[in-house]
Amino acid sequence: MIPRKGGNILWGNNVKISYFDQEHASLDPHDTAIEAVSRRFPQMTDGEIRTALASVLFHGEDVFKPVSVLSGGERAKLCFAIMALNKGNFLILDEPTNHIDLVTREVLEQALAEYEGTMLLVSHDRYLISKTATRIIELSNGKAESFDGGYEYYAAVTAERQRAAQELAEDLKAAERKQQYRSKKQRADDAKRRQHIKELEKRIEELEELIENLQQSLSEPDIACDHEKLTQRCQRLEELRAESEAVFDEWAELSEQQQ
Repeated sequence: MIPRKGGNILWGNNVKISYFDQEHASLDPHDTAIEAVSRRFPQMTDGEIRTALASVLFHGEDVFKPVSVLSGGERAKLCFAIMALNKGNFLILDEPTNHIDLVTREVLEQALAEYEGTMLLVSHDRYLISKTATRIIELSNGKAESFDGGYEYYAAVTAERQRAAQELAEDLKAAERKQQYRSKKQRADDAKRRQHIKELEKRIEELEELIENLQQSLSEPDIACDHEKLTQRCQRLEELRAESEAVFDEWAELSEQQQ
């Protein structure tokens, strides 16, 4: 942890913090899952603890697994259960979607979207940020800048800044030297690139619609109660997300070349 170099941190009298550490350092490797909860909430009965653990998919003998043998995803789910029982009104979350499976991620995203308290979220998961954030703080070059809006607003502002900066750089270059002759092949390549960018933008829109529709279908009774259908749709959702990520990266790379 990097210690602060200055300033003060003042918490309100009624603030109750719940912290999720992506390394799960707060867990004792010698504890079982049920002991990890009991140690923090000794007033709870074993039945109450089992119910809490079942909500994050710890069933049967799983509650007696030592923390040391739990997978990264299982440790994350155990930490989520502890956070829920802590009932904090200020959540600090450090990369909460790391290691967890798709079904757990969907449940977490929905829970955070519905959470009414204050939340400080550190994440590289753009989809999670777009669903939950109402304010973005960007840390860059030793400075912090706040954007009072969601991820879409932040992305639009930063894209506009990059565009303006690029235009200024191009104007300066144009003032320093004459426009170089561009061959017919270069112009044709540029035209192909622009056309491909348009195709990628259309595909991005299609994938976003498919992902949205598929996510909504997961809550339909005939799907939610059918493990095979649910698994298939979750796998398809993961594939669509992977394709969306790849298409977006290709679009960003081509757009940068086009500038």
